[in-house]
Amino acid sequence: MKNSLSRHSFLFYAVILILIAISMRSTNNMVVTTVPLYSKYVLNFSYLFTALVTALIYAGTVIGTTFLNALIKPHIRKILFILSNLFLIIFLILYYYSDNISVFLISFFIGIAYHR
Repeated sequence: MKNSLSRHSFLFYAVILILIAISMRSTNNMVVTTVPLYSKYVLNFSYLFTALVTALIYAGTVIGTTFLNALIKPHIRKILFILSNLFLIIFLILYYYSDNISVFLISFFIGIAYHR
């Protein structure tokens, strides 16, 4: 009975992790490909500012991955993982309300939220 229960737990966690990975990758790809188009055609940015918005997403991701992950203890990393998922939802909603200035801030912070 114990072996069957642990096998089901393993399958449950494996499915959850696979779904989180797919969700994470698809959302990340969506943001990186959609935000430049939003910047260019809705906010009427020049090519330079459109590239800067995209670069800020990647800069936030690099900072989060390189520095934050290295400094965070494993038990805190679990809490930050959950919080960053909540922040991603908030940041995605904020993109809808963004303007020419806030889109830069949101892009940087969404990159940091992708640090996991």
